[in-house]
Amino acid sequence: MIMATTKRWRTYQTRTGLKVKVRPLTPGDVDHLVNLFEHLSPQSRYFRFNEPLENPDPELVRREAAALAQVDPERGRAWIAFADLPGEPNAPIAGFRFMRTPDPQVAEVSIAVRDDLQRQEVGTRLLLYLAKEARAAGIARLVGTFHTNNRGVWGLLAKSPYPVTTTVHGPETDVVVDLTRTVRRGRSQKDAQGVHYRLRKERNMPGPVVYSFETNDGLPIHVRPETPEDVPYMADLLQHLSPESRRERFGDPAAAASPGEAQREASRLSTLDPEVSKAWLAFADLPGQPNTPVACGRYTRTAADQATIHVVVRDDMQRRGIGSRLVYFVLDQARSDGIRKVTARFSGTNEAVWQVVQYSPYHVTWTTLGRDVEVTFHLPARTTSKTAMN
Repeated sequence: MIMATTKRWRTYQTRTGLKVKVRPLTPGDVDHLVNLFEHLSPQSRYFRFNEPLENPDPELVRREAAALAQVDPERGRAWIAFADLPGEPNAPIAGFRFMRTPDPQVAEVSIAVRDDLQRQEVGTRLLLYLAKEARAAGIARLVGTFHTNNRGVWGLLAKSPYPVTTTVHGPETDVVVDLTRTVRRGRSQKDAQGVHYRLRKERNMPGPVVYSFETNDGLPIHVRPETPEDVPYMADLLQHLSPESRRERFGDPAAAASPGEAQREASRLSTLDPEVSKAWLAFADLPGQPNTPVACGRYTRTAADQATIHVVVRDDMQRRGIGSRLVYFVLDQARSDGIRKVTARFSGTNEAVWQVVQYSPYHVTWTTLGRDVEVTFHLPARTTSKTAMN
């Protein structure tokens, strides 16, 4: 439905019939921004602010809201959206903005939609409206950074009428939207490495893809959550581990060495409580072997805010950057789930793991245990941060 105009307000209806009203953000909207923040889950807050912010100081939240409500019209524009919800008349449901960068034709975009109204095309319509306003203001490109696992943003980009370029940096993805041209929706895009992909679900992948990247030598890798139906994939992966990898993973180089043992271990892993243990499988198209499982990453809670991590990469796919990417990805998932400390144990001679530790975005400590080393990743402290899209 076309967005209607009534002076400062814009109105439209979602596909569920919800009437959404949009107007420019003002300094008097601090309470509305605080209310919107309170309706974001820890995961949404993490996607938006790079911190879960489960129990933030109310005064800090209010100060941040007051700062966000002050928008210099020379630097950018911001809007707030409202809707009449059951028991909540005129409830703030979303906020979005663009802010100019040092390049006057480039603006950084951000958007936040309260959790109970996501996946109702609210964000899509607001982002299209923002793009129209940005074009009118002389903006040629919108840029932003979002968490690679944020499927909502991938969904927004899939519906963009403008060309989209993405660059995956492990747990974060940079996006550039070219407002100077339009494209047919649903067509293939290219990422910054020149690899064609579809922003929608990969056709041949068994399940939703939540993270894609390339190996050091250019092989596309797709990562998705492991499901109980993935026992054959996991068993196949275990069969391709070296004895040393089996020793690090199971404490026994002979573990899961035979097809029967690999099947039993894969079946056991598939029955772990998903509230305690979460796992992801990485796939690649190998010569004559499409959709082949090449790695698995898992974290398992040992306490409310602590967990262990295990990442295995099949022997013939090691030293190609898969393990490090998967480690950082799993650590970010654990962090967004409220985990504060993650430990891993590995052989002191495992140079690949030392590379992961060396370049970790998180603070790392370790303890030598004979021939093994126990590493602890302290997740609250990141060494880098960026403004994120939600």
